Amino acid sequence: MAKAVKKIEEKSTEVAMPSGDWGDYAQQHEAAGLSRAAEDNVVPMIGIIQSNSPQLIRKHEKYLEGAMSGDIIVKGTDKGFVNGEEQGLLFQPCHFVKAWVEWQPRDDGGGYIARHQTLPADARKITRKDGKEVMGSPRGTEYVETRYHAGFLIDEETGQGLPYIIPFTGSLHQVSKEWQTLMGARRTPQGFVLPSWVGKYRIKTRMRTKGSDSWFVYSISLDSLFSSPADPQVKAGEEFHRQMVAGEMKMAAEEGASAPAADGAM
Repeated sequence: MAKAVKKIEEKSTEVAMPSGDWGDYAQQHEAAGLSRAAEDNVVPMIGIIQSNSPQLIRKHEKYLEGAMSGDIIVKGTDKGFVNGEEQGLLFQPCHFVKAWVEWQPRDDGGGYIARHQTLPADARKITRKDGKEVMGSPRGTEYVETRYHAGFLIDEETGQGLPYIIPFTGSLHQVSKEWQTLMGARRTPQGFVLPSWVGKYRIKTRMRTKGSDSWFVYSISLDSLFSSPADPQVKAGEEFHRQMVAGEMKMAAEEGASAPAADGAM
């Protein structure tokens, strides 16, 4: 049974391409008929399915048949998720940024409000109804610091990538920082730190426990490095980084009824 599931998941991240040689034609008509505007080029988010995620509730509109806690949500693929603990994702990081996401409390209807580049001036410590102290506004909304790693989900058969963004909140901040250290260790003999997109990383999930609570977090390790700066996927990573910095690509809005209670949940 496990082998059958894995086979489906491997196909789920495949990038469909027409047969034949389209190189010269594509160069002549590159991106013709497509919009370059940021609002028309929204990069989807990747997230972890936790035990309380709507993807596990059979009658919920976000229900994903066959999904389990610890799986990774990947929108736009056949199944909508991959097995996080066994298979995971092959990811080429290209861009990093931090922001503060404003959420409406669940008791007030919940939902994403806005993303702020810096902590808003009206931010202060507030106490939620569950007794937890968080950063919030005088209006009662919550501010959640979020770290974003944007890059390509690499198809393991074709080597091509699709753009996605992985948000890190809560204790996942530490995972993000450790990933930054891992990426920063790649240096040339002259001592120059290589850009993040020269490497491909295996992203899986593992369970963490604290007292009676348990949830899944990411586990990230280096898979391989590209052999040459002339590799088309290296060039794609450089261009994606430029697009993100220039604001030509827009991050999708976070999903959820309220500020994430479990790290990385969607």
